[in-house]
Amino acid sequence: MSVDDDAAVVANLAEELQAMERPMELRLAPTTVLQLAGLLQFAGRHPDLSPSHRRVIETFLAAARTYFADAPTVLELLRRGDDPKFDVVLRSPVH
Repeated sequence: MSVDDDAAVVANLAEELQAMERPMELRLAPTTVLQLAGLLQFAGRHPDLSPSHRRVIETFLAAARTYFADAPTVLELLRRGDDPKFDVVLRSPVH
């Protein structure tokens, strides 16, 4: 297959994904779950996000809220992450 042939790439991608027998399982540390949730909240603000991508984000965030059910401060942080008024704009890159 040539990667220059977009139709072949799409067809092969669909075939390969359908051939997968089981979903990938992840084990994430709590801090990683929180970081990923924040990244997805930010990504979810993109105006051209497709409905399927939005569902992926919403599904992960719902799972994160369930995971953090006994952590009210984390839940508050996630609630704030849903609201763009709490976004922090950094003037220089953080390294």
